[in-house]
Amino acid sequence: METLALQVSISARHGHLSEASQEKIRAKVEKLTRIFDRLTAIVVTVDLASVDGAVHKMEQQIRKYKEKIQHRGRTPGSHVSTPSESNPETD
Repeated sequence: METLALQVSISARHGHLSEASQEKIRAKVEKLTRIFDRLTAIVVTVDLASVDGAVHKMEQQIRKYKEKIQHRGRTPGSHVSTPSESNPETD
């Protein structure tokens, strides 16, 4: 069976993609032929504004998680006993 060459066209909205980024995208989309071997062309358009939005969302999620783990175990109203409270025999 003859294998057809897959044409991959990559472009970016609102900016420019480095050659390394284009190669990474190309390598990923070429794997799609494993699913459907009749693909002849793939057009990829990267919207850099969407990437910025995704990074912003990840930053928010990481901040929220960091705050959550930093405050774990610090419940309001928790009481640390003093030595006089922990030993009732001293009264």
